[in-house]
Amino acid sequence: MDIMEEVVIQKVEQFTTADPDKGEWKIRSLADWVNLNFPLGMPEAEIMKAAESGKEERSPARFTMA
Repeated sequence: MDIMEEVVIQKVEQFTTADPDKGEWKIRSLADWVNLNFPLGMPEAEIMKAAESGKEERSPARFTMA
């Protein structure tokens, strides 16, 4: 796993929880971080859409979003 992947996973874990209640997630903060570090212009709704359509995959060290 490269350093950028590790950093992104850490930030996602920082701003979200394993709890399926996405109301507790800090989506605005995650979107701000994503758009500050990657010139994507990704709105909060796109992050939620990606989270809802994603699935968990077991990796050797943790669960990741695919």
